[in-house]
This record gives sequence, structure tokens and C-alpha cells, in this order.
Amino acid sequence: MKLLLIEDELALSEALAEMLRAQGFAVDAVASLFSADTAFKVSTYDAVLLDLYLPDGDGMDWLR
Repeated sequence: MKLLLIEDELALSEALAEMLRAQGFAVDAVASLFSADTAFKVSTYDAVLLDLYLPDGDGMDWLR
């Protein structure tokens, strides 16, 4: 399963990505909604783990 992790706090993002990869998930991690949009243009994901409060916007607005 391929996941997109959208989290701007670097330490948390790295810890989550490492834990998920150890469980067998493929993880792409980005720190902004702009980067998430770019990731979706070049790849397909089965699920998204989304921070709601990002420096470039609200995660819930992006999700809608």
C-alpha cells in the first residue's frame, strides 16, 4: 500500500514515515499542500495521512 504523508513538523514526519515503512508501507512524505499537489500529479496513492494545520493552508480545505 502506498501512502502520502503530509506533515510539516520534520521530526514527526520522519518518525511516522519510518514506523510505517517498518510495517511494510511505501511512504512519500511532503511538508506542504503545494508539495502534496505535485506528488499527486506524478504518483497514485492508496491513502493520505494529512496534517490539518499546514503553513500553506488548511488540510481540511485541501481534502475537500
